[in-house]
Amino acid sequence: MVDATTPGLVTVSAYGQAGPSSRVRVYDWLGHLGVVATNYDYLGAADASFARIASRPRAALRAEVELRRLRDRLGDATLLLSRTATPLTTGRVEAGLLTRARRGVYDFDDALYADHRRGVHRIFSKPRAWTRAVAAADVVVAGNATLAEAARHHNDEVVVVPSCVEVDDYDAKAEHEVGDRPNVIWVGSPGTEQYLAHIAPALARLHQTHGALVTVVSRGNGPLPGIEHAVRRVAWSPATVREELVRADVAVAPLPDDEFARGKCAYKLLQYGAAGVPTVGSPVGVNHTVLRDIGGLAPAHGGEWHERLVEMLTMPASERARIGAQARVAVAGKYSYGAWAPVFWRILFPDLPWSPPDVAEAPPHRALPGDER
Repeated sequence: MVDATTPGLVTVSAYGQAGPSSRVRVYDWLGHLGVVATNYDYLGAADASFARIASRPRAALRAEVELRRLRDRLGDATLLLSRTATPLTTGRVEAGLLTRARRGVYDFDDALYADHRRGVHRIFSKPRAWTRAVAAADVVVAGNATLAEAARHHNDEVVVVPSCVEVDDYDAKAEHEVGDRPNVIWVGSPGTEQYLAHIAPALARLHQTHGALVTVVSRGNGPLPGIEHAVRRVAWSPATVREELVRADVAVAPLPDDEFARGKCAYKLLQYGAAGVPTVGSPVGVNHTVLRDIGGLAPAHGGEWHERLVEMLTMPASERARIGAQARVAVAGKYSYGAWAPVFWRILFPDLPWSPPDVAEAPPHRALPGDER
């Protein structure tokens, strides 16, 4: 728990609390550690796209000026910088902040080094900004081992901390009998709906052979080729995620096997596991380890997806219940904030002893269950 002798903590991110990454890896940690911080979140929005900047040019200009002033005001503070400070960056702003702080901690949870988009994205290159930030930090916090390996090419002080979940924020699935129309669920963002295309043939076949319904919980409304006839869309919200997960018979987490996807932090799998939903997922990157921990099935290639889904759906209800219970225990023990709090505290304040915060006095920075990832 923070006290009067704790050095100040400053957090910087290009996203506000509505941004899934910053919420899970910055703001939620503040509440779990019981730390009060000074937060800089650029425009304070869920994203910092160029379109959003164009719609709020004065606010973006103020944010840019404030970040540059911050370099001279960090003093003895610890800085926790998440991903990027600004989307209009080449990495010099981030490097300047990290080197000026008493302790500069750089956190990232995506393969930013693999962002090879063209156009304006090449001017404000994420790979270049990421490299400079990693090299400038006193310690780098990576969301998984794949990301950590990439970071170690530029900095020796790298620690892995997963994108944690709070199991108690999810209702536990209690009914494991599969009805006449199995319910397959996918939770995510509009930008990641594209991954469903990788298993569309398997889902379409499951709809044909078993009458399966595919529940897509997302803010998106774009086409889903090949499975439109089998899809039930539900608008994303923390409440709908909680409700829909316990109604599902099996959850899916498909990913392509490419450089960017291998850097994903398996947050979707952790959400499914926290709710005790039997899961089938692509064994890409850290997904492989998490699927093993939560008792999920891992199709080796696209052709196996239908087989693995049928296997999970036709298991005895008692076995599905056992898998669900195993998943909740695994997530609580290996991927929860409580499990990682002492580690994250030592990253931020290595000279101070760790003691659990008084939950009643903790700042209200809890993340909402069901964050889009």
